[in-house]
Amino acid sequence: MTLRHFLIFLNVCDEEGMTKAAEKLHISQPSVSQAIKELEEHYQVKLFERLGKRLFITPAGQELMHYARHVLSLTNKAESTLRGFSVTPRSALVPPCQLAKVFSFPCCAILKQNCRSR
Repeated sequence: MTLRHFLIFLNVCDEEGMTKAAEKLHISQPSVSQAIKELEEHYQVKLFERLGKRLFITPAGQELMHYARHVLSLTNKAESTLRGFSVTPRSALVPPCQLAKVFSFPCCAILKQNCRSR
């Protein structure tokens, strides 16, 4: 599943319908229906019940809604945090040879040997 699936799913929950969610997201209604179908097939649960023209979220859908909100919230926090970092200047990078001197991991021993041979 992708973040896009969760975003579409949450919009369907919030808008209480696929057509309104599609309009809000500026995508086609069949794309929204397909994303919900893919979620239901992936998790092998029914996320919504249709009664007439209205959609009602199922208990499984309510559970997924909490997780989807949490996942998207964490994603947004990560993106905000990482945008706060500037591009690392080359002088701030540690050459592998120096890392090999500090750490004594097996792969670092190989780095040490490669650095000595240069």
